[in-house]
Amino acid sequence: MLRNRNIIYFSNDWNTDHKVSSHHIAKELLKNNRLIYVETGGMRKPKASSRDLRRIFFRLVSWLRGIQKIDDNLYIYPLIIFPFHQKLARSLNIYLNVFILRRAIKKYKFKDPILWFVTPHVSYLANYLPKKFTVYYSTDNVSLAPGVDQKAIECLENDLLHKADVVFGTSEYLCDRLRKKNINHHIFYSPQAVNVEHFSSVQKNNTSLAEEIKNLKKPVIGYIGLIEEWIDLDLIGYIAKSRPEWSIALIGRVAVSVENLKRFANIKFLGIKQYEDLPSYLKGFDVCISPFKINEFTKGVNPIKIKEYLASGKPVVSTHLPEMERFKDFIEIADSYEDFVQKIDQFLSYDDSGKITKRMESVKNDNWQNRAEKISEIIEEIERLTINRQYLSKDSSD
Repeated sequence: MLRNRNIIYFSNDWNTDHKVSSHHIAKELLKNNRLIYVETGGMRKPKASSRDLRRIFFRLVSWLRGIQKIDDNLYIYPLIIFPFHQKLARSLNIYLNVFILRRAIKKYKFKDPILWFVTPHVSYLANYLPKKFTVYYSTDNVSLAPGVDQKAIECLENDLLHKADVVFGTSEYLCDRLRKKNINHHIFYSPQAVNVEHFSSVQKNNTSLAEEIKNLKKPVIGYIGLIEEWIDLDLIGYIAKSRPEWSIALIGRVAVSVENLKRFANIKFLGIKQYEDLPSYLKGFDVCISPFKINEFTKGVNPIKIKEYLASGKPVVSTHLPEMERFKDFIEIADSYEDFVQKIDQFLSYDDSGKITKRMESVKNDNWQNRAEKISEIIEEIERLTINRQYLSKDSSD
């Protein structure tokens, strides 16, 4: 594991309601290192919606507060970003953010930092910050994400691939896409992990069932995660219409219009829940679902929720994303709407303790500590190779 390093970590908001792999990796790194956690915001251009305007207002207020010291190892800086594709905006971003980050590096003695990018749209800042090593931790086909400027994001990601000493991708499909660019030759597959202890508590008697789940008619078909453009709402509607006797519980922030689903009395939007409370909701799920659309963006996705579901011991039905093939012995993968419903039916007809144990066993060693340790080993090895090359190059020139 990396130890006693200074890391400037560019990712999404620290206190978001939706915890993803970058949050878990950051928390593991914090056990032995110091982080300036830079909240970079989203990649898409903001709209004139009330939600986006609120986000802009609160980000500006947070930025005016400056870097917040959480403890001796963690400092949080909410980056202020003007639309990145405009030259004037880019200059302002560089001037304001580099000035603040450089001052923080000096003030908090972040000597020889590792620059760790999860979001590539601010990679140009690497040109103006001191660094010993640069990491790109890629979690999505970012240039294909809904609502982003595809050309601009792809250029920024390519630039980061040139800069990065090592690149990690959370799915093989994603890694293959990055390798085909033939820009960076240190690209490694680093799949999602899971907080095993947290989600396996679903099977413990002392984990209480959430009141909202208690009140739902059985069986309960459940989903936990963002309800975004990449979620197949038509599939959810099809399930609700095909099996009106089922309750469909959807937990998470709703970021798209769901008006067409509100006509189904058996679909329940339960809203955002604290990460700590998720096991009490999962406990009441009879079958968990991962209803992702299949398109060029989602083909690179490795949903963290799959391993969370498996760690809970619950049966899982998913659409046919490429990464799901790795779980085919433990989950059911559907190729059509009809097949999806039939596979849920199969689980409701028969599931036993042996299958529950098999699902939990499949991820028992796949925790975030092990994942962070593997990432650290690769970084340290690449560092050694780089130092050796520099030494040999210097020696030959002498």
